[in-house]
Amino acid sequence: MLTNCSNLNRIKATTDDPKWSSKTWEWNKDFTVLPDEAKKGNSQAINDPRPEKVPTWVYFAIGGLILLVLLLILLLLILKKRRKKKEVEEK
Repeated sequence: MLTNCSNLNRIKATTDDPKWSSKTWEWNKDFTVLPDEAKKGNSQAINDPRPEKVPTWVYFAIGGLILLVLLLILLLLILKKRRKKKEVEEK
């Protein structure tokens, strides 16, 4: 939040963001920020970097692992059923 403290062109900026060690900044020098410059500066600011996207291959790897585990479980169930069937036939 920017506030004009007096008629002496003194600008004071404050923030509630806990990541800053200093919560207040003051300027006593004349300066002008045009709307286009403000928009450009805000778009280039690195205050809160956006989280990186997870690469697509990670989703495929997780899906492949889940599919592999399901196939192994299915294989074990089939083998167990065959063993039981074989034991019943032998009796």
